[in-house]
Amino acid sequence: MSLGGDIKLGAMDVPAVIAAAVGMPAKRTGGGLLWPVDPFAGGVLGQFRGRIAIASARSTLTPHLVAQNLRGVLNFGSSDIALDDFQADIAGGRVSGRLAFERDGDELSARSRIRLTKADITALLPSDRPAISGRLNLDAEIEGRGRSPAALIGSLQGKGFFSVEDGKFAGLDPSAFDVVIRSVDQGLPIEATRIRERMETALGRGALSVQGDGAITAAAGTASLTASRLRAEGADLSVSARYDFVAEALDARLVLARPAGTGNASDGRPEVAVSLQGPIDSPRRTLDIAALVDWLSMRAIAENTKRLAAVSAPPVARPIEPPQTQAPAARPAVPADAVAIAKPVPPADVAKTDASAVRPDMARPEPAATAVEAAKPEAPASPPAAAKPAGDALAAAKPSPDPPQQAGEGKSTSPPLAGEGRADPPPAARDTAAVPGATNLARAEPPADPRIAELDRAIAANPNDGAALDRRGRMLAVRGNYGRAIKDFDEVIRLRPDAEAFNNRCWARAIIGDLALALNDCNMALQLHPRYADAFDSRAMINLKSGQLGKAIADYDAALRIEPKRANSLYGRGIAKIKNDNAAGGNLDIVAAKSIQADIAEEFAGYGIR
Repeated sequence: MSLGGDIKLGAMDVPAVIAAAVGMPAKRTGGGLLWPVDPFAGGVLGQFRGRIAIASARSTLTPHLVAQNLRGVLNFGSSDIALDDFQADIAGGRVSGRLAFERDGDELSARSRIRLTKADITALLPSDRPAISGRLNLDAEIEGRGRSPAALIGSLQGKGFFSVEDGKFAGLDPSAFDVVIRSVDQGLPIEATRIRERMETALGRGALSVQGDGAITAAAGTASLTASRLRAEGADLSVSARYDFVAEALDARLVLARPAGTGNASDGRPEVAVSLQGPIDSPRRTLDIAALVDWLSMRAIAENTKRLAAVSAPPVARPIEPPQTQAPAARPAVPADAVAIAKPVPPADVAKTDASAVRPDMARPEPAATAVEAAKPEAPASPPAAAKPAGDALAAAKPSPDPPQQAGEGKSTSPPLAGEGRADPPPAARDTAAVPGATNLARAEPPADPRIAELDRAIAANPNDGAALDRRGRMLAVRGNYGRAIKDFDEVIRLRPDAEAFNNRCWARAIIGDLALALNDCNMALQLHPRYADAFDSRAMINLKSGQLGKAIADYDAALRIEPKRANSLYGRGIAKIKNDNAAGGNLDIVAAKSIQADIAEEFAGYGIR
């Protein structure tokens, strides 16, 4: 039978027309499946030939979705039927494409091409409160075949591309991270239940604006979001989603992270994940805050470590000029340091000495010979009786078994610095100059520093005195006696394994070339204190010495983000950039470093870095 003509309808139920055309079997009562498993019946497919132009003012597509002004052409064949070149107004946008069915024996195949332009996502989705809104553009092709509706739907495959304009994800307010962090700083306990409640409330206060596009693929009845370039405002967003056509179920996961560039880079970024699972009209929403709780916990540890360090650590040392004492005309004055040498302080009184006598950092060397020189009389004649005890004290205060090497003297038992043996000794520590007065010491035997001697007595009386061990280790490192310094830092770490101690040992090991163990120490220091500029600087020197230029530059960058005026980090980064074929950038860093510390090049030469 042949058919032809035009039909205009006031309303049409599209699913009912398709079911009649392909012979859709009735769904079994209580079967539990959304799609019938019985085979397709005959229907009207194959009973007619011809062509009918069709127009419908109102066309129902789903129980909640209606198209307006549908127009297309029905083409009938001996075994196929197709709605060609259809177009309609839908959800405030436009839809067009082709839908075709063909019978091959007892199997039915379906092919569809659809193009959607600027459709309102809210109107497309069946939910009263959809998770996303905005305008959707979609271009997709899909096909499948099977003996029953369930088999056909389960075989669907195809691909498509989409874009979202003016999109918004409800319940994903990007300011929620700041709200929760502020609440924790104000005393909110870092407990999963409390954090989840606070985060849910904060997320629900607003929406996340998104723009972008992506790709969709379908296979075995499941459509998957395979690529997404959605750009969010105020946060970073990643989306993964699957839709099962057979079960008509959604499985989506949205990961929301604080945007890069906010907060402290070394602390990482907090993130949460939102899962949407179940029927597309009412998916179950689940908030995963495990990563956020971990981040908050690590942040709290870092903040506590910082506060403890600020309370317990001595202030950063500054260059201190040796005290100048003007001698009376009648007799030369004996400086207080000389008296300290002449009268050794008992171990019980070590803690009462001036804090400046034992500087806690390794940033500047102590003037090793100042006290000895001060003990000398100003007149060339024999020293007065008041000054003589200094010589006796100097003899009693012999250097430790592993003394620092002085210029022109015998070989030290500690590992030598690069460049040692020059007329002017190389710097022994960061931001240092040569030890003042070293060339004026007696050549027979280098005298021990009286403050180190005091610490020796304190440690002998109490081997578990971590503060004394730490001070002595720092002073030994400043004087280039890295072997003994490392042993002291070993004991400090045994007693008090904090970031500062690991960094000190890292730096000492890096100077002598023990790079593998030094790297382990720096990593441990940064694990305990993620925003520790000294540790980044120390690790950068390790990477620079080992030729890992990219890693060295990254660590110097991290140190400079925390302390932008670090001469060591600027100079080291400059050297690394030059070695990494960036001479212009490297020279700029070196010039900046020298403007802060004029002798920085000599210091690095002492480390063996040029």
